[in-house]
Amino acid sequence: MNKIALIFTGALLIISSSLFSQGYKIEVQVKDTQDTIMYLVNYNGDKQYIKDTVANQGNGTFIFEGEEKLPQGIYLAARQDKNYFEFMVTEDQKFKMSTTYDNMVEDMKVKGSKENKYFYDFLQYANSKNKKIAEIDKEIKTLLPEDSLKKQNLQRKKDSLSQLINDYKENFISEHPESFMAQVYNASRDPEVPEAPEKLSGKEKQEWQYNYFTEHYFDNLDLSDESMLHTPVLHQRVSNYINKVIIQDPDTIIKAADRLMKMAEGSKEIKKYLTWYITYNAEQSNIMGMDEVFVHMVDQYFGKEKTPWVSKKVLSNLRDRADILRNLLIGKQAPNMLLQDTAGKNIPLHSIDAKYLAIYFWEPGCGHCERETPKLRKIYHEMKDEGFKVYSVCIDRNNPEKWKNYIRENDLDWINVYDGNKWTNFRKLYDLMATPTIYLLDKDKKILAKRINSTQLKKFIKKDKEK
Repeated sequence: MNKIALIFTGALLIISSSLFSQGYKIEVQVKDTQDTIMYLVNYNGDKQYIKDTVANQGNGTFIFEGEEKLPQGIYLAARQDKNYFEFMVTEDQKFKMSTTYDNMVEDMKVKGSKENKYFYDFLQYANSKNKKIAEIDKEIKTLLPEDSLKKQNLQRKKDSLSQLINDYKENFISEHPESFMAQVYNASRDPEVPEAPEKLSGKEKQEWQYNYFTEHYFDNLDLSDESMLHTPVLHQRVSNYINKVIIQDPDTIIKAADRLMKMAEGSKEIKKYLTWYITYNAEQSNIMGMDEVFVHMVDQYFGKEKTPWVSKKVLSNLRDRADILRNLLIGKQAPNMLLQDTAGKNIPLHSIDAKYLAIYFWEPGCGHCERETPKLRKIYHEMKDEGFKVYSVCIDRNNPEKWKNYIRENDLDWINVYDGNKWTNFRKLYDLMATPTIYLLDKDKKILAKRINSTQLKKFIKKDKEK
């Protein structure tokens, strides 16, 4: 019986030892540090998360270890003062790094990790060149306008140093293509755009090259490779593509979003990141019309089966938000409102006959409204003979006399209405967050522009006329 027990115990120890050998142990020493703890931080798309927290074991030594391997990627060893240094975690997750408190990169020594030896060889090389570039920048700032020739020479030196850094990367990728560092560097590169076909004109060539660039932007980055999620590269590339590379209109971004989601089919985690990032980015955008991207993302990519990681409450909130915004998209007919004028007569929004109609949400006592109202009134008088009208909605339902007095005192001779009967939930209907808010409609009551100021009205009306 005891023999069986010993065999069984021995087997457990072997299994346990085997499991632990698959884990990670990263020893970090920062000489001269007074820090009592250090954080192990990992990238996850556009976020950073604390993975582990360990205490100083003496002499500035911190040991991060665990029984399960870390996801491959770039990690941060973060000090209490928020300074940090990065390192790579690949298949080999047992290694040592030592440096000094004041010169973390320059003094870094690595044992047991070929990838991090590569990484810090490059960082130290790049730092030495960047220091020289900084010195040149400092010298350039002291030059006078007549020193243009000297400035040109210094600029050439700068460019040469920058090229040396780039050449180092390119040579490394060529010599160590299978390394994780090469994959990271490669993923951050823009595609090389070939010469456009000779038969094209100047403008056509530019368009051809732009289309090639956008089409091949992710050639060097595998969006199904989950390790890239744990580096800063993935988010940098996606963010730059969505916000800067492609044309900033909803249709273009929706097509791009669908393409990215398809490219990420091989990774649930990257799809999760893209789903959240593109949706949130669209919701927070200051560019008019991007709420169409938000609605598309919610409709296409959120759901009980599509996003099981989203709580019912969050999913419900997203759908409610999308349902409000889908009725206010550019090109949609504006929701009707049945409001009353100063005589108590019902004036439906859709009953107004106008080539262009501004819905102006405001309230007496609002400082911003007091500045915006006279500007809008001036434009109204300039353009009313051209078929421009204003449907001015006072959002205060409880002070009709104050509203009427303000109209008289400021000679607001446009269509003045308010919700005296409290029939219309215009706050929700028009997604009102603040006053003043202006929507511009065409003759069919379709939304041309929204959340604009009075001085932008003319621009949008002129743009519509030119169609």
